[in-house]
Amino acid sequence: MTFQKMTNDLISYRQGTITMDQLRALYPTWKVSAETARFCVNAAMEAGRPRA
Repeated sequence: MTFQKMTNDLISYRQGTITMDQLRALYPTWKVSAETARFCVNAAMEAGRPRA
């Protein structure tokens, strides 16, 4: 469930419902390794936000 929490937060970031600062504030709620979090956040940033 904790990996899912991170995934849901990253989806919210990608959809533009939360900012990067808000995403960073949510980091302590993810019970994943720092390496996993870094990889997933970088992947989300690399994919970029959808253009409106």
